[in-house]
Amino acid sequence: MSRHPATLRALFEHASFDQDRLKRLLLRKAARPAQSMRRGASEVAQVLHEPVFSALHGALDIRLADVMARGWLSLSELRDAAQLSATGHAYAAPLGRHKLRSEHAPRLDIRLGEELIDRIAAQISLEFTIETMQLIISDGALVALRQGDYSVVGALRVEGEPIAALSDSRFVLEDRAELTRPLKIPH
Repeated sequence: MSRHPATLRALFEHASFDQDRLKRLLLRKAARPAQSMRRGASEVAQVLHEPVFSALHGALDIRLADVMARGWLSLSELRDAAQLSATGHAYAAPLGRHKLRSEHAPRLDIRLGEELIDRIAAQISLEFTIETMQLIISDGALVALRQGDYSVVGALRVEGEPIAALSDSRFVLEDRAELTRPLKIPH
């Protein structure tokens, strides 16, 4: 079992990436900018590969605790904990086995100077199976995750094509993972 990754980017480092598929996709996407630049599509695709790959990685620089936290906001256990924490004391809400699903759709713009030439759509889908987890609630908001273990399967698609896949990777959160900012728990 691996340690809890801090970001989606770190999570996808456990995935298998299909670089060749990404290069073929960029070759198709490069046709339009190639016409604007009066260059061949393969030349433009080579120029685009590193910036697009870097931009994809940048789009994955989201704290994993934030991704997971949004899935818990509707749980009745959290609403009860939010009321208990309204007195100014932090409260740990223990959760047993359950599943969370998370979908994200970042888009990357391809620009030639200021002109938008094309857009690349990515899709991230994740399914977490939480074995145990403690959620830290303070002043009616979810502020951190603490001590838990979980597994996750998922995929990163670009323009509908699979680029990376996670297959039942198991992780343990040994200490505490803070959220970027507190998430108010709806009543």
